[in-house]
Amino acid sequence: MDSKFLQVAKSAAQEAEIIILKYHHADIDVCIKTDNSPISKADRESEKVIIDTFNSK
Repeated sequence: MDSKFLQVAKSAAQEAEIIILKYHHADIDVCIKTDNSPISKADRESEKVIIDTFNSK
């Protein structure tokens, strides 16, 4: 696998980890998506940072 891709993936995961840990012991609201699966604010924020990290590289 391309080492540049792995570096970007690692960076994205580390950024997402910071967000997820911020919510780890917090009471969070969970919404239900149209496919009936749960999603939280932590999920949305971490997904955004992952996408933004890949798009910026």
